[in-house]
Formats: sequence, structure tokens, C-alpha cells
Amino acid sequence: MRIARISGAQGPELAVVAAEGEHWRRTGIAAPGDWLSPEALEKAALAAAGKESEPVDPARLLPPVVPRAIIGVGLNYRAHAAEQGKPLPE
Repeated sequence: MRIARISGAQGPELAVVAAEGEHWRRTGIAAPGDWLSPEALEKAALAAAGKESEPVDPARLLPPVVPRAIIGVGLNYRAHAAEQGKPLPE
């Protein structure tokens, strides 16, 4: 089963993508933070089963997940370490 996170009328929602990838069935289920849990996927599959198929609209696709934090260590980049006059970390 292929799931997409799409922009819906009420905010992000889940859609089940057809095998050929050209159509999806909207579920009407809001995309919770833990939408990859087995329970959420089963709920999405059941909700999509009765819905009409519609063409995939790339403009409505959202990133599959929303990062909670982006962590970077500047010295892992050669140019930044050189700017700082510090050696690269092991």
C-alpha cells in the first residue's frame, strides 16, 4: 500500500495511491504526526476503500513527514572548519 500526505480542505490528510501511481483515493483522515503507525495505516486503507478514485494532483502533495528538529554540526563541513581554524572532527 502506498500512502501520500496531501493538502486537503481541512489541512493535511492521507490518501491511498493506486498501484499505477496515477490515481489516489482521499481518506478524509487528518495526517497525524504518527501516521506511519500500523493502526493509522489500517484506518487509512479502510477509509479509502469506499472513496472514488481521482487523478493525482502533484500540487497537493506534501512532504511525507514534518521534521521536528534539524540538527547540524558545522565542523562536519570542511569549509566551515577551515573558516574557524579548527581541525575536522574524527
